[in-house]
Amino acid sequence: MPSSRLTLSTEIQYLKHVGPARAELFAERGIHTIEDILYYTPFRYEDRTRVTHIRDLVPGQATTVLARVLTCGLTRTRSGVYIYDLAAADASHILTGSAPVRSGTLRCKWFNGIYLQKNKVFRPGQLVFFYGKAQHDRFGTGNLQIVQPQYEILPESGEEDAAGDGQAASQSMQPLSQKAATRVSLEIGRIVPIYESIAVMTGRVLRRLIWAALESLAGGIPECLPESVIQKNKLLDRATAVRQAHFPDPEQRLEELLRFRTPAQVRLIFEELFNVSAGLALKRQKQKAATGIRFRVTENVRQAIKKILPFHPTAAQKRVLKEIVNDMCSPHPMNRLLQGDVGSGKTIVALAAAIVAMESGYQVALRAPTEILSTEHYV
Repeated sequence: MPSSRLTLSTEIQYLKHVGPARAELFAERGIHTIEDILYYTPFRYEDRTRVTHIRDLVPGQATTVLARVLTCGLTRTRSGVYIYDLAAADASHILTGSAPVRSGTLRCKWFNGIYLQKNKVFRPGQLVFFYGKAQHDRFGTGNLQIVQPQYEILPESGEEDAAGDGQAASQSMQPLSQKAATRVSLEIGRIVPIYESIAVMTGRVLRRLIWAALESLAGGIPECLPESVIQKNKLLDRATAVRQAHFPDPEQRLEELLRFRTPAQVRLIFEELFNVSAGLALKRQKQKAATGIRFRVTENVRQAIKKILPFHPTAAQKRVLKEIVNDMCSPHPMNRLLQGDVGSGKTIVALAAAIVAMESGYQVALRAPTEILSTEHYV
């Protein structure tokens, strides 16, 4: 099935770069369709919008750097560990078109980075966005370095993005705007969504797949909430909310994203609660139509309840017990949750309701969540 004809109900294996093998991994997490993966939302976000000069890097602080590769290659330590070592010069002036500045060099290192050498990922002259936490190189030149950085290679003219985003961009010595830098990358120059990995699929892979899913939906994302509900609660439309939950606008505040209080996140949270509430309401309606046991409350029942109570019940206990007994006397199944503080008498109320059933000739099972509590009930 062509990816341009995907819908929310399309099986995940038909999404580009997924296939049957990855579809099985997704299935283990309950993800079977395009809609499922779009609702696999980030658990946090990282702000990678600010590009910093190398000379302004602060040790211990995560940051984004635009640099030009000077040298790169694989080295081996005395202990036999392979390290891919890359040196790069500051190239942030390209964003503004200003004259180059002497901002020092940055070292980037990847432990066991044999794959970088094997695949010839880097070469001198490339412009690359690096993101990571800067630190001093204690065992080398003493310059600042980033270990295991996230990276995005700016493609040269006619090339495709090395990270596989499927977005092309031309590279020249003309000024590169921040907006243009953002378009060529899902990893750098934007607020980046962080996902929980699924098997061998990292957050980087999931970002690419979710972006592809959003771009390939033929009919967009249809609305699932009533228009009256959207207007009353001032919610975003579904399509906008889903997209911004994964790839927020640059002006979105990181603090609100991390607290899950952005309009997009609030919309999705509301949608989930609305669907759960609607489902429970339909279930209750179906239960009310079903025929249940109609218990009877006689004088024998009242006397039996009084015998187990070593004290006079409180007004709240009497009120709740009356509501429960009224439900039990109706011809429909009861669905009730009794909530109260510790020691408020919930168990006594449950026992009284059990007596109503037993005096009507039925068996009762009293269940407890822990072994200690069940032992206390038995004693």
